Amino acid sequence: MPPSDPHSPHSDSSIMDLLHACPETSRFHDFIKKDKEIYDYLNDRKSNVTVFAPTNKAFELLDRCSKGHDIPPELLKRVLLYHMVEGTHGSQDLRYHNTIATKLSEDKLGGGHHQRLRIGLSHDGPTLNFYAVFKMFDSFVDNGVVHAIDSILLPPPSVIDILQYLPTEFSTTETAFHRTGLLHELSKKSLTDDDDNGTPFTLFAPSNRDWQKLGFAANAFLFSDWGLPYLKAIMKYHIVPGELLYSDAWIKGRHHHHSNGPNTAYDDRGDSSGNRGHNSDILNPVVPEEMLKGWGELRKRDERDDAHGLLHGYSHVQLPTLLKERTLSVDVTRLERFLSFRVNGLTSVVISDAPARNGVLQVPDHVLIPPHSLEEHHDPPEMAEEEVEAWKRGEMPVTLLKAILEPWVEE
Repeated sequence: MPPSDPHSPHSDSSIMDLLHACPETSRFHDFIKKDKEIYDYLNDRKSNVTVFAPTNKAFELLDRCSKGHDIPPELLKRVLLYHMVEGTHGSQDLRYHNTIATKLSEDKLGGGHHQRLRIGLSHDGPTLNFYAVFKMFDSFVDNGVVHAIDSILLPPPSVIDILQYLPTEFSTTETAFHRTGLLHELSKKSLTDDDDNGTPFTLFAPSNRDWQKLGFAANAFLFSDWGLPYLKAIMKYHIVPGELLYSDAWIKGRHHHHSNGPNTAYDDRGDSSGNRGHNSDILNPVVPEEMLKGWGELRKRDERDDAHGLLHGYSHVQLPTLLKERTLSVDVTRLERFLSFRVNGLTSVVISDAPARNGVLQVPDHVLIPPHSLEEHHDPPEMAEEEVEAWKRGEMPVTLLKAILEPWVEE
């Protein structure tokens, strides 16, 4: 684990004073000086902000890539804002977050919601967005706190770009979306006629290994011309339009209207009237009271500083999908850094909360197949002998797959 600043707190100092005084953050200080608005904000003793400050070594790659080129002011502002979080979040507070909202307002997230950072763990210690490793925690000053990191935080690219940048993980999913045209359609289509930023969405993105689990026959059928309508039905079931579900936050779009139907969260914050919290979708406690003993302080953390936060403990969320009348049933259990994130009861999310410019990616451990009726489950269609053997091996028989997806196939 990285050390905490032994000289903290730095009394009678602002964040800019600290960045200027520390030789390891002089490059970051110089970049901030190029934006007067941000400089004044971080120099104001009345501000209350957390800054993730890249060390000078983090700028070496930038120097090689941008040598002889000035960074456009608008891009610089976006990058700087992505290093800042409203409020003072010490290291003890950060461990209660899986994600945290930055000062960067992102139009493509719908309604100008703020882009998030993913807080995770690697063999090198705590990380931000998978790659930035913390070098020092908790340099407290009069107007907030500074944490040192070893990389510059770049605002994330779009969902489509992320899939394309990681072909060893998502080439099959990217091909599926390319053949069906769903992601490109969603990126261009808006929920209103006066908004050209597209629809923000949560994407459950199966990895290449997940597709292999379906078996050769199912993949050959789905990616053929004959199977394209069935492939489109499956991919629709992986897209949650207009809503962003993280493992610790649920952001419903500005066009969302609460109902007691598919958009409901169950956790331990109170009743559906919203009397005990900021989220109007609150129902009765689910976690047994004896399990919550000693967690009083822990369970207050997210509610204090995240307007969209899901509290520690257990939460259940029903999410709409692009597949008509079929929702995703999501169960999240969080206890500090422990996370259980399941979809439809059986499928685990193995990589959570990858932020994107127009949404968020969650990676399940199986391709999501829409639920089918109890009658269909106990009385499956007649299958050839080789399909029965494939089913016993855990693969998906084509006959069964077609029967499940038939109601949602578009001609």
